[in-house]
Amino acid sequence: MHQQLRLKVAGSGTSEGPGAMHATPAERDPLEVRLGALATLLERVAAAGFDLRIAGGLSIEGPGEVVLAVDDDEMDRLEQDLATDYRVRRVEVQFRELEDAPGALAGFIRELAGAGHFVNEIFVGTARDGRVPVQVTTIRRG
Repeated sequence: MHQQLRLKVAGSGTSEGPGAMHATPAERDPLEVRLGALATLLERVAAAGFDLRIAGGLSIEGPGEVVLAVDDDEMDRLEQDLATDYRVRRVEVQFRELEDAPGALAGFIRELAGAGHFVNEIFVGTARDGRVPVQVTTIRRG
């Protein structure tokens, strides 16, 4: 799970104008977003047989994104499945499967700091066999 997929369930947050570099923010009426859009996405993922290991996001049924991760050997298939109806992008992350024990997460974050990384986002998934998947997006110190 060294990558994650990000997509919007509420459609684009910009309106395209003339020229390649012209995009203006567009106010979105919350009523335009279908209630339960995230549930629909998650049901689709489950029906296709994917075992989500990590899910997260911010303002998911608004202007934000949902973040999904599956085991590495399933990532291409999930991306292909979702790309038929969503604009999907793949993001590289710092990844560890940590022991499900006190202090394990702190140790990983301290390791990243020691390597000169600022933490931007953190995603903690579901444990399997006593190991917890953790994905972190970082900003490397100049």
